[in-house]
Amino acid sequence: MIHKIQKGILCIALLSTHFLISAQTVGNVAQYPLMIPYRVGNQWGFADTLGKVLVEPRFDSVGLFRFNHDMKIALACFREKGKMGAINPQTEVVIPAKFTKIYVDDRAEWYLRYSTFAVQDGKRYGAYNAFGKEIIPVNFDDVKCNYLQKRALVKKDGKYGLFNSDGKQIAETIYDTIVAVSLQPNVKGFIAQIKEERFYLDLDGNVSKEIPELSVRPASVAAYTERDNGTKPEVLQEMAQKHGYEAVESIPGNAANFRTRKGKQYGVIWYDGKVILPPTYDQVLAVASSPALVKFKLMCFVRKGQYVGAVDQNNKVLWPFEYDSVEPVVGTEDFLTKKGDKKGCFMQTSLYPPVRAEYQEIGSFAGLPTKRGYAFGLLRAKKDGQWGFIGENGVEYFQK
Repeated sequence: MIHKIQKGILCIALLSTHFLISAQTVGNVAQYPLMIPYRVGNQWGFADTLGKVLVEPRFDSVGLFRFNHDMKIALACFREKGKMGAINPQTEVVIPAKFTKIYVDDRAEWYLRYSTFAVQDGKRYGAYNAFGKEIIPVNFDDVKCNYLQKRALVKKDGKYGLFNSDGKQIAETIYDTIVAVSLQPNVKGFIAQIKEERFYLDLDGNVSKEIPELSVRPASVAAYTERDNGTKPEVLQEMAQKHGYEAVESIPGNAANFRTRKGKQYGVIWYDGKVILPPTYDQVLAVASSPALVKFKLMCFVRKGQYVGAVDQNNKVLWPFEYDSVEPVVGTEDFLTKKGDKKGCFMQTSLYPPVRAEYQEIGSFAGLPTKRGYAFGLLRAKKDGQWGFIGENGVEYFQK
């Protein structure tokens, strides 16, 4: 189980059950079992990665467990009789099922860094911590937990105020706006405004009319820096001329490999001009080249006649040519496959075989943390008209 966590895989809601799912990273989660939402009919419980039931299905819906490794706590939301609550890995009820919605980790952080989250009861909002203590009364018009400042923004009658993580109100609800400035390296606090007058609030709620100078945070550096010799049009043209190709073209989502064309045939070339696949295929759809791949360096999705298959950098067939299409999943390193009216999935960083194309729909992707930087891959799939989870190992966590 070495499915590498993607930063682009974030919170999603599972249709009408409204529970949240996100990829997560924690330092060491060995103290918690890998508990995967498991459905029998319309009831949900939990199972391990092999499908062995750990908690008999009895809930209307459940969510993935979220972890705060530093505080050694974990929570999962559940829905019962139309209301949401939260349980721990021992399935003890931490928050009773009495809320319309629980916004656990709503901003899709890697784990519950700030173990305080908003709850909603009808049109009223409040906040609980991960130990089940109400720290903000459920009588506000809105509550937003700031995960970087560890403060909560509350709204009532059109005005804003602040609470800290201990449940103390540090700013009264008198401000027209309050904006966090935690992304500035030399300032941590909030800028508040009443009509035309602006104030600075520090993390304890102390008010000052002197607004600190806000420096600009440097732009983040991309994980992959495009190589100049592989992106300039004149270099691509030189490659084409050198090998006698009609064109060398970019491949969507891939900065290191390029599609070559000669007549009606296509191939793949590396950014430095090394030929990976000669132009012998009817089309090159995508190339997977993540360093996480263990069995092979490259996986090239190519079309031969009517069907799509996959070959490696040595032109060895990895997938048989039996698929109608293969499409990359935006923001991930995964691919959706289609065969007739059925769909499947290939998780590029998994050592398991692809999930076979035998599902009506493939939905969102998620991850269950196993160790630092890695997660057990999960995807949501529809079969026999109902949604459920499938592991990267191909196990279905549902029954009719």
